[in-house]
Amino acid sequence: MAGKEKIAAALLTLVAIVYAIVPPLVDISPTHILNPLWTSHAKFHTVWQVSVNSMLGLFSVLLVWWPGASRPLRIKIGAVLGCIALGGFFVAALTRHLYGGAFSDPNGVPPVAGMDANLLLFTPTSVIQVVALLLVLSPERTSK
Repeated sequence: MAGKEKIAAALLTLVAIVYAIVPPLVDISPTHILNPLWTSHAKFHTVWQVSVNSMLGLFSVLLVWWPGASRPLRIKIGAVLGCIALGGFFVAALTRHLYGGAFSDPNGVPPVAGMDANLLLFTPTSVIQVVALLLVLSPERTSK
């Protein structure tokens, strides 16, 4: 692995750590799934979503770093998986008015510096994810 592929692999790993590890640390707490005010069905869906994203993150890192053949293809797949995991956040965020959703509630995680903690974390993470995706999808330059 060399050049932009190595940079993309490092970025994809960083991003996967964010979407695979941070949500369980935050969501398996009294502000989310251990919150007695949440319905059991909402808790179920949160555990499901957090578990899927964590597994996608682990799988992405394995695809990126596992030695062997087809690494360029595996890095591309890992980049797409990260976009799927993070894209789900933006689908939920952009459609929250359709289902009565909110970024947070009074007994949840408070805003950080006046901004929702999810937006503060996942917006720059998504930018890094897209940069990594563009790196792996851009054609190789040939020297003349």
